[in-house]
Amino acid sequence: MLGRIDRQMLAAGPEARYDANAKMLLGEKIILAHILAGCVEEFTDMDPQVILEYIEGEPEVSSVPVEPGMTNSPHIRGISTEDRVPYEQVVFYDIRFYVRNPKMDENVGIVIGIEAQKSFYPGYDLVTRGIYYAARMISSQMGVEFTGENYNQIKKVYSIWICMRVPKKIENTITEFAVKQNNVVGKQGNLGRYDLFRCIFVCLSDEMTGQREEVRLHRLLETLFADGISLSERRNILQTEYQITMTEELEGRLNQMCNLGEGLAERWMERGWKEGMEKGMRQGMQQGVQQGVQQTRTIFRLFMSGEPESMIAEKTGKSEQEIHDILYGSEEA
Repeated sequence: MLGRIDRQMLAAGPEARYDANAKMLLGEKIILAHILAGCVEEFTDMDPQVILEYIEGEPEVSSVPVEPGMTNSPHIRGISTEDRVPYEQVVFYDIRFYVRNPKMDENVGIVIGIEAQKSFYPGYDLVTRGIYYAARMISSQMGVEFTGENYNQIKKVYSIWICMRVPKKIENTITEFAVKQNNVVGKQGNLGRYDLFRCIFVCLSDEMTGQREEVRLHRLLETLFADGISLSERRNILQTEYQITMTEELEGRLNQMCNLGEGLAERWMERGWKEGMEKGMRQGMQQGVQQGVQQTRTIFRLFMSGEPESMIAEKTGKSEQEIHDILYGSEEA
């Protein structure tokens, strides 16, 4: 029987189906366990198979926005991917779930939110959105995890962003933002529990990363999402390198990623070329339309030949940001 998200995927267009399928893949418990092992301090160096025991219930995955006033069915201790605060905009998390803190009493939990992000330049600084999401994950605990002035009962939260199609210079990186105590005048001891949120960005490469321990998590996620990898290659990497059992559902979703990814790559290039040309022509109005068109053609020709954005910027005299805007204009629009 098809679930709610699967029915929505069938009714949606290819890009929406790709996004929904990506979130369902990330929502697989064993994938979540590897993400926790790779970038959550409390689970560092733990075996993902052991981490599975600390994930409570079934992760709630929201594939498409829900109309205001509607609430997703909670699967984990009443947690939902919808975050509603009076007088504020409704926020929908891609994936949200609880884990028990392995370093503390079993009743102490951590709230994890995971977002799949295709565009690194959505028109604002992505880190500000990440911090906003983390803040909402804390404020939404009022009346659920604590009441009145029992602020010591607030659970720590992690907002983890899986970023694809990022600039070359930040591929295969993990960056963390956290609250730190800074003694400005004099020296204070520990004033209390202030380490309540972490905002983490995992930036992937468009191509498969080699087998190195420091990028183990990146290689796993690229196996799920990178273009140009066959189903058999994906299956082999997951089974042999990560000891992930291939269920029928997991293999089916991997196969969908292969099929959807190939079709979207062609559509993205076609649309990206058109919008990039238009952007280049608009920029070229100041220096001559013909010159602007020619330069845009050069940018796409270099990109198609495999040149990194940094090299294209150097050869064309533009900034890496301008190059990225032209190449990925369809996403930002």
